[in-house]
Amino acid sequence: MDEDSLMLHLYDSTVECYEELLGLCQTDGPMNSMQIKLKMNECSRKMQSVINAEDNSGPYVVHLFQLKQHMQTLIKFVKTKESKRLVPDKKSTSSKELDQLVEDALERPRVQGFQDVAGMRDIKGLLLSLIVLPKTQSQLFQNQKLSNSFLLFGPPGTGKTQVVHALAYEANANLYCITAGDLMSSYVGQTEKNVKFLFEYLRKKDSLSLLFIDEIDGFCKKRSESEMDHNRRIKTELLCQISQMDDQSNFFLICATNCPWDLDSAFLRRFHKRLYVPLPNSAERWELFETFIKNAPSKVTFFDNREFLISNTEGWSGSDISDLVQETLNARIVELQYTKIWKKCPDGFYEPLDENGQDYNGNFTYADLKDLPSCSIRARNVETKDIFFAFEHASPTVTKAEVRKFEDFCKV
Repeated sequence: MDEDSLMLHLYDSTVECYEELLGLCQTDGPMNSMQIKLKMNECSRKMQSVINAEDNSGPYVVHLFQLKQHMQTLIKFVKTKESKRLVPDKKSTSSKELDQLVEDALERPRVQGFQDVAGMRDIKGLLLSLIVLPKTQSQLFQNQKLSNSFLLFGPPGTGKTQVVHALAYEANANLYCITAGDLMSSYVGQTEKNVKFLFEYLRKKDSLSLLFIDEIDGFCKKRSESEMDHNRRIKTELLCQISQMDDQSNFFLICATNCPWDLDSAFLRRFHKRLYVPLPNSAERWELFETFIKNAPSKVTFFDNREFLISNTEGWSGSDISDLVQETLNARIVELQYTKIWKKCPDGFYEPLDENGQDYNGNFTYADLKDLPSCSIRARNVETKDIFFAFEHASPTVTKAEVRKFEDFCKV
């Protein structure tokens, strides 16, 4: 038996075991707790064996994780309601639950406008022109088809999610954020209903709404012969809903992915705009540094080392630079654990006595950090040596080969 056939056999065996478990829980009479517990253990082992055998792109992983999540709900039910009948509704979810889906997706923008987003000048300008401007200067778009579906793609950590939150703030729009996992259901046909309900709900709203689907490749991977039927149905429903957005002026869809080459070509064609979010250039990298050190102690150290920081972070993402700044700030905190001699300042705070303080004649004490009073320690200012320390502990997460892959995709 080849590997694909073996995986299919394991998956079918797991689903069959899960259906037997549901059958035990749906009995008309009192539930047999011991039998259910044994079946749950068997089902859990089979699920985990398939999950462990598959990689993240495997066709069974997402569905099995959903089954496993639902099985955990069954476990709680059996423990507290052993004498009652469990009848999962496989065909529909109540109106209350669908409303909860929308309520859970609604988020307050985490970024207070584009001024808090470093770099991405062209992308910010385009999004303002195509989403905000039609609301404030509608006469410019008369007899013109609006662009209301966008795909943001690029390496991880480049600010795709951040720019969407900033856009929602700029547009004063309701922001709904979901991932594939938020809409997936273990019940056959329910995921498609979730997708349809969410899109129909937002199409009917009078206020401006942005729907942000992160990691859209979780829904829309390229079709394959081994693809499950329920995945095809989900794709079909999502394609249908996106197609019905063409005449919408208050509803905009923005999707993001780190793997655009994995997307089904039918989905790529549906997006009115596909925007590449690349790694920051030198000017944008310094903007990022300025953003991250805005409230940092002794910012002058970063400015004194500006050229060094810019030249040594080529190929770093915004997230990587954030980690570097954090490592720099942490360096002076970490060394406190090894400090034994402290000088007591007039305001009552203790500061580490630096290596040049051997002639210090003020008030000082010998103590471990843990022995000093709570909230009484003040770290020294950031120094150049902390930046060198940070470069030893932080590194870029995006390879040159990955960057070339994105650039090649842009040429297609």
